[in-house]
Amino acid sequence: MLQNTQCPTCDSAHTEPFETLQAVVFQHIAESQQTEQIWFCRDCTLLFRPHAVSAAHLDVNYTEAFADIDSLEGWRRLGAYLYWNALEKDWISREADRRIPGPTKDFRVLEVGAKSGGFGHMYATEGYSVEMLEPTKTWAAFTQSTLGIPSKAAFYTAEEYDRDAFDLILAGGVVHRVQPMTDFFIAAAKHLRPGGLLYCREPNALNMSNAFLQDLHRAYFTPYSFLRFAHRYGFHAVAVRDWSDDARVPFGWNTSFSALLVKGPGPLMETAKPTVADLRQSITATVLGVGENLPLYRKTGKARAALLARKLLGWRGAALLYAKPTRAAERVTRLLRR
Repeated sequence: MLQNTQCPTCDSAHTEPFETLQAVVFQHIAESQQTEQIWFCRDCTLLFRPHAVSAAHLDVNYTEAFADIDSLEGWRRLGAYLYWNALEKDWISREADRRIPGPTKDFRVLEVGAKSGGFGHMYATEGYSVEMLEPTKTWAAFTQSTLGIPSKAAFYTAEEYDRDAFDLILAGGVVHRVQPMTDFFIAAAKHLRPGGLLYCREPNALNMSNAFLQDLHRAYFTPYSFLRFAHRYGFHAVAVRDWSDDARVPFGWNTSFSALLVKGPGPLMETAKPTVADLRQSITATVLGVGENLPLYRKTGKARAALLARKLLGWRGAALLYAKPTRAAERVTRLLRR
């Protein structure tokens, strides 16, 4: 099958195959996953997958991923989301520099990829006018019925809302899933009023976690590639935050970066341009973080215990699993013996 290896964000043809190290991860952790070649753009440094994922495949994966909304694990994850969203909201408030007025229904907020709706709900409880959009029907129905916030079950496109309809759009972990990704900024540019704010959080390709090596993630940004992508569509950054040095952030999310963007002309914020060697080092460290320990687990019978760490210990267990895998396996083994 022919594949389009042109960069999906800067349209450059200067791309090359990137070492597919995620195959090592999938071999040990999720053997049912199919590996796919990742490409590297030499101009903007984006890592991307050239094939599109069908809407049906996306719908099935999203539905399955959040089917446990009423389980203990589902509520534990929901709690982690809410805690994380509160940290993000505080950062937005500090960096917005008076661009967000005091609570008023005249200030309209849209949360895209809302999941449980916790992020937007924080603005709603303060008195702002909030709407939500979430492709997973289960989550959209949950936010509508539980939070009473208008929620659409749809993928984000320019046709979903009117022009200049919102003052702030929240998109945590969204852009790398949209196909094509250009549709996201086309839609946001239409829906935001001039001078409106766009908040995005993305996995950082320079600080990867195994959680991001999955086929639903069609691209892996660095701040360098992301800010250039946004700038092409009329957005300039007023602040960028790397969360890796914040001990308060739940493990997994601390491998992300956030950008607060303004719709309208403005300078391109300069950040260091990573090399392909930098990105390969990040992916290699991600793979070895778990892969090097799995032979030990197999020999000692602890593989199952290690893989249950997240379920039994929550995100703290996940942090322990990645930081000290043998210790995590031993702790879970003790829990299983009780």
